[in-house]
Amino acid sequence: MNMQEYSDAELIKAVTGGDQRAFERLILRYQDAVARFIWRLVPSPEDREEVCQDVFIKVFMNLHQFKSDSKFSTWLYSIAYRTAISSARKKRPQFDKFEEHPDEGRGPEAVGEGEELSRLLSREIARLDVEERAIVGLYHLQECGIDEIAGIMEKPSGTIKSILFRVRKHLKDRLSLQLVGVAEIGDML
Repeated sequence: MNMQEYSDAELIKAVTGGDQRAFERLILRYQDAVARFIWRLVPSPEDREEVCQDVFIKVFMNLHQFKSDSKFSTWLYSIAYRTAISSARKKRPQFDKFEEHPDEGRGPEAVGEGEELSRLLSREIARLDVEERAIVGLYHLQECGIDEIAGIMEKPSGTIKSILFRVRKHLKDRLSLQLVGVAEIGDML
């Protein structure tokens, strides 16, 4: 049967009952989303895979503690966030180690105006602290709501809104400055 035919709750019940294949289905359902989330938080490509593996190990080891009163994805992203934060504490972020995601750029020779904006935005997001990157990633890429992000990060919704507002303004200001600089250079050529 197709894994989409089973709800998260059904798969979780099967896993806690000893069904290893049900856990494989959960991993397949969420591995790409978790990888995209971790990619935004962990600068080192070598560490990203390890963090993703750690997330799913922690999920497996603690699945019996999952309370079905919240969404499984919220619980999963909470584990992913805490695991990424723990990894970041062990290693100071190195902004120059963030490379463009394969979907975000095609190399300098193919960079047009839209790609340039995407590249600049990716670079500026990489310079945010890990908490800010997590909020931006959860909200814009994972399409989580403010309340869900608050649950994942164990912070009040107002705090999440405030951080998101501040980060958006910061990114807008930084991009505006850079794009004006790029336009001025273009005008000189």
